[in-house]
Amino acid sequence: MLRRLLMRGLCLVAVTTPVLGAGLALAPEVACSYLAEAGLPTANDYRPFREGRFYCWSLRRDLAAGDPVRHRVRYTAEGTAEAVSALVLELQVVSGSEVQRAHRLFLEHAKTLARAATGQDLPEVVAKAILSARPGRWREGETDFVIEKSSVRAPTSYELVLRIE
Repeated sequence: MLRRLLMRGLCLVAVTTPVLGAGLALAPEVACSYLAEAGLPTANDYRPFREGRFYCWSLRRDLAAGDPVRHRVRYTAEGTAEAVSALVLELQVVSGSEVQRAHRLFLEHAKTLARAATGQDLPEVVAKAILSARPGRWREGETDFVIEKSSVRAPTSYELVLRIE
């Protein structure tokens, strides 16, 4: 993994640059801001939350303004105090119209996240799985792309989760 060391006074700060095949070990302040320009800024600093894990997350927001059905999206970065090791993008799909449109908009966020985290495009197989809401796990070098799908409240509503680890 490529590392640059910066000297600031007596403090030595490690800044990691992600390389596909090295797994994720991202600087928290960088990873927490990946989707800010896409409308998903994290609402908090990277901080301990559960079981020694650190998190930053965005608030859930409507995927597309003006849609009659409110599909919602949220972004989370998680890891240790030193580095983010997983990026999580969640889509809450509400039964009704515009489901395919919601998948396409979610895919755009996923592509942005994959490019920022790995420097590479989202693998085509993962993109197709998002569009069809098909769960699975794919490895690209040392980076895992995981899609999970679970029912939420009603049988026709579900949550689609992309994890990049």
